[in-house]
Amino acid sequence: MNKLENVRRRLQWLHRVLDEGLLLNETESSALRTAKGFCALDVSDEFSPISYNTVKSVLTKAGLKEFRAHPYGSNLQYFLEMRAACYESVKDMKPSPLEKKALTVADWKEHYRNVLWHGNLCSEAYLALRRDIQGVLDRSADQMLDYKRIERALQKSSATYFKIVSATPEPFSPELKVV
Repeated sequence: MNKLENVRRRLQWLHRVLDEGLLLNETESSALRTAKGFCALDVSDEFSPISYNTVKSVLTKAGLKEFRAHPYGSNLQYFLEMRAACYESVKDMKPSPLEKKALTVADWKEHYRNVLWHGNLCSEAYLALRRDIQGVLDRSADQMLDYKRIERALQKSSATYFKIVSATPEPFSPELKVV
């Protein structure tokens, strides 16, 4: 499939989502959040990942009549508006669940390694914060200076260990793979 056909199929898919109420799974609906995320989306038997810059280039070179008739000034604006409209239509819907497959031994080992890594990161965060606060208590009796040091230690800890205190995990990125 060439690049123009990939972009054409993406637009047809967006129309099916809007016009026919095509049900999306969680990965597909979250990919619609951004244009780059949508370009990275791979839907089997529909379209494959393509870079955002390639999409922009294809849309800029293609004539206005290359795609469905649209009221926008450019094909790129049409593409971006279609993606945004699709995201607005599906963002509050509960996505259809992905098929759950049985976890293999390798999957369990990977989960176990991730849990150990996360536990180690939490321990490091606690010990670093404890060390900084203990240092403040051992140094001086100036309360304002102590307050500033504690505040700085908390800010440093928050910046360093932000991901372990986040209530929601980072969204799945199809480009990331375990090697």
